[in-house]
Amino acid sequence: MDGRRQRLLAELQALPGTLEVHYGAGELIFQEGAFAAGVYVVAEGLVIRGGYVLGTSQPVAVAGPGDLLGVETWRLDIPPRYWGFARALTAAILRFAPAGVWKEALEQERFRDLVLSILAESVLDWHTLALYREHAERVLAWFLLRWGQDDGDQVRLPVSTTLLASLLGLSRHTVRQALTQLAGMGAVGQADGEIVGNRDRLRAVLGEAALIGSPR
Repeated sequence: MDGRRQRLLAELQALPGTLEVHYGAGELIFQEGAFAAGVYVVAEGLVIRGGYVLGTSQPVAVAGPGDLLGVETWRLDIPPRYWGFARALTAAILRFAPAGVWKEALEQERFRDLVLSILAESVLDWHTLALYREHAERVLAWFLLRWGQDDGDQVRLPVSTTLLASLLGLSRHTVRQALTQLAGMGAVGQADGEIVGNRDRLRAVLGEAALIGSPR
């Protein structure tokens, strides 16, 4: 987690009226169409964002420490509604700011600039995924570095091939091929339902010309 995200969490923790909430793996944080009561920032763990297509759950994004959820609260809709669902992928701790607290905090220039900076980086994350998508091994390497959980010189991502394909917008066959290719380079392995990546070798896959939104 970079310094800006750490500062955002520290600012939220210091605000009266915010709450620390804990979720177990698989637990629903909010449901699509529910009243958007406030904004969440992930403090620990990973969260899946998604929606429904013809009644079927469709994961589309992952959020990690310092990432925002529930920004629908910020909209002018009356009443604001969550556009999709959020579900804990791992055990997770989130900091929750009710709508009124969030609105008041945004009136402070320093806090507002911090939030806008993190939101801008989230947009760049989406651009990076789109730019790398034609090169599956690269998009997978970038994704692991961006959202994999730290474990020494390794990163771990507790996802299945099916979930990963949905998050990357690729077919399962393409993802399996990319995993095989990266495994041949010694960059990834799989253990106990997790994808385990070697940080240095994943960076080598991306090479010197890492795109905007470069992972840590």
